[in-house]
Amino acid sequence: MSLDPSTVAPLDRLVPDAPGAVTSGLLLKSPGGSATLFAIAAGEGLGEHATPHEALFTVLGGEAEVVLEGASHTVRAGDAVHFPARARHSVRALSDLRFLLVLLRA
Repeated sequence: MSLDPSTVAPLDRLVPDAPGAVTSGLLLKSPGGSATLFAIAAGEGLGEHATPHEALFTVLGGEAEVVLEGASHTVRAGDAVHFPARARHSVRALSDLRFLLVLLRA
């Protein structure tokens, strides 16, 4: 699933919630980067990892624990976190969570 250019779409309907799971959908991909919408059920998460690219993690709904380079942060709807390239990070949903991940390939 990706968004057609020049369209308006309700983000809360693009990626369905799935109890006990992590779901995602690619909204946009270009040579410069990508935007992916995630829905993570409470108690689930993304284990520690790193990517070679910078990323912007923006919480759209819910609450999560983000561990970035060993430092734990609680984030909520409206919060954003900059993940530097190659920084180790993980995400654990404290409640049902929706976030937008923008990956920059520069």
